[in-house]
Amino acid sequence: EAIAFSTEGVDEEFITLAGSFRRLASLQQGPKESVAKYYKRFQISADVLIGQWGEFHPSKLATSITKDVAREKFLARLFLTGADKV
Repeated sequence: EAIAFSTEGVDEEFITLAGSFRRLASLQQGPKESVAKYYKRFQISADVLIGQWGEFHPSKLATSITKDVAREKFLARLFLTGADKV
């Protein structure tokens, strides 16, 4: 866990962070993967990103809602975008 969440000692911390975000944003549910397994993989990737980046939220969208709600809505949309469409 310490290795997955760490950005210390890497050549370029921002490249590590960008890779974590790209992995999360491009995560797709496999054709025969259950929603529960896909969710677990998604949550692990989100946890790693938050561990490296810290808590984040889309600030322009968090005007009438809390930062936590904005972050959860954003993560939920990323999750649904990668879900199997069948």
